[in-house]
Amino acid sequence: MMVWNKHILSRAASFAAFAVPFGIYVASLTPGVGFWDTAEMQTVPYIFGIAHPTGFPSFVMLGYLFSHVFACGNVAWRLTVMSAIAMSAAAWFVFRTLVDEGVDPLFGCIAAWTFSFGYVAWTRGTRAEVHALAICFIAAAIWSALRARSSGATAPLYVCALSVGLAAATHPVVIWILPGLMVLLAEPWLWRDHPWRKGVFAFCFLFVPLLAYLYMPLRSAFVTTHHLDPTLGLGLPPGQAFWDWGHPATLHNFIRTLTGARFPKSDALGATLKLLLYPSFAKDFAIKTLGEYGIIVSLLAVAGAIELFFRDPAKAVGLLLAALLGIPFALSYTIESDYDRYFLTAYWVMALLAGLGALAVVRRAPRGGSVIAFAIATGLLLTGVAQSINKNRDVFRQRTDISGSAFIDRARRETPANGVIVASWVYAAPLAYAAYVEQSMGQRIIASAEPNEITQRLLSWTSKRPVFVIYFEPFKESPTPIRGAQLVRVGSEEPAIYRVHPMR
Repeated sequence: MMVWNKHILSRAASFAAFAVPFGIYVASLTPGVGFWDTAEMQTVPYIFGIAHPTGFPSFVMLGYLFSHVFACGNVAWRLTVMSAIAMSAAAWFVFRTLVDEGVDPLFGCIAAWTFSFGYVAWTRGTRAEVHALAICFIAAAIWSALRARSSGATAPLYVCALSVGLAAATHPVVIWILPGLMVLLAEPWLWRDHPWRKGVFAFCFLFVPLLAYLYMPLRSAFVTTHHLDPTLGLGLPPGQAFWDWGHPATLHNFIRTLTGARFPKSDALGATLKLLLYPSFAKDFAIKTLGEYGIIVSLLAVAGAIELFFRDPAKAVGLLLAALLGIPFALSYTIESDYDRYFLTAYWVMALLAGLGALAVVRRAPRGGSVIAFAIATGLLLTGVAQSINKNRDVFRQRTDISGSAFIDRARRETPANGVIVASWVYAAPLAYAAYVEQSMGQRIIASAEPNEITQRLLSWTSKRPVFVIYFEPFKESPTPIRGAQLVRVGSEEPAIYRVHPMR
């Protein structure tokens, strides 16, 4: 009977490790389209377009299937639900990994919640976010690598390779966990039998998901041939946002898309090799970790790392490498306005270590005090979760945020149905959603560009259509002037919409 009860409790904890985060995520989802990259990821998958570099083919393809098969609610909400599922699955992998490591299922479940309700995980799990899917595959890769290491079985090895391939087809951030995985899998007895065959099969499992990138040149050529992108009718060249970003139909453009060469250069990769900067990185990350998890969970994670190091040094080194190698890059990637999402892998491993820290508290308890130690460890973990939920409870306010839809309604109201709207990225993305997903923009054409960078085109378009521009200049009282044009504001709301008139 006791074994049966333990089995039921383990199954319940497994269910709760996924279901509780997912339920809270769904309760705090944004109801519709957003701005910035969020709106792009609510648009591109549904129309099977091409996203900004590096293209994120796994997200686009899975998003296309999910948004068409899961026909519940509006498309923006569906793709946000997909991110909620991915982040909840990443939390479940915390639970599953800890149970495999001999941690009590209750600790594993609470550690999963610890990860879920940190601010970065919670907010990225409640918007259409590439990094939510990436951390799901990264978590699966680390979990399966640990299983392969402990069991010597080939199936987990192949699952690890497949997960790495899927993560790489989602976001290149997976590169930072590779050294850690190599340490975890560098167990001689894992490769004792048929090492070449295992290596070849593992490579195949890793390589096959990468073929998803081939959809980009194929789809780009199709979009161009069939004139699916309305901006082509304005005389703009192939390669505009949403339908055909970067036009990867040619080998040159395909390589530029994969490498992100179109973005401004950054010395973030070089900074990872500057060891003198590491004390500063450590300080900055410690501050961010305390903000994400608080002191209690952070101390449990340190205790878990120490306990694991004495029990299995190679495993501890592998996990820490997987967690920490990407941090110098994230802190040095100054052109990224939302670099906190690059910490998701580190936060995932820290939640794992916090569960191991709870186990260490029980194991180090004096004889006869294990029950008290178990209660203390449980209380510490639950306190960390409660603090995170309380601190981040404002995330629930997202569920009433209709600012994206309100902005679309306003653009329809203040511009004619045959107008051309040129907007910076932040505002072009929701308008593209309205035009291509909702198909509610009439004959309006949406162009994503900084208006003053395409001056001559704007002036030429005014002879055929009404042309409007929207800047992203929240701290300026007047717009950047366009040479040869007069800007006349329409409406009084923000952001300001201006009609373009040629100067006489």
